[in-house]
Amino acid sequence: MYQLVIVDDEDKIVEGIANLFPWEQLGFQVTWFSRPLKALEYVKTHQVHVLMSDIEMPEMDGLTMLEQMKNELANSRVIFITAYDKIE
Repeated sequence: MYQLVIVDDEDKIVEGIANLFPWEQLGFQVTWFSRPLKALEYVKTHQVHVLMSDIEMPEMDGLTMLEQMKNELANSRVIFITAYDKIE
């Protein structure tokens, strides 16, 4: 089974994504966080195959979080999501 971690600062969004698809039937175990620092702690101690993260979060943006996780996610896939029309 693959490990999917979803990170978004809005609980409704992250819960919605976690419950939107039949992840287990697709071969994924889902863990989600609304705080990037908690996700960072988790990734340091667990194997993660796919990280799905918001880009804009108040505690830490997704790109900064990814930079801090890059060693742990060397063989993982990363998907960024955003509600913004443009990201500079």
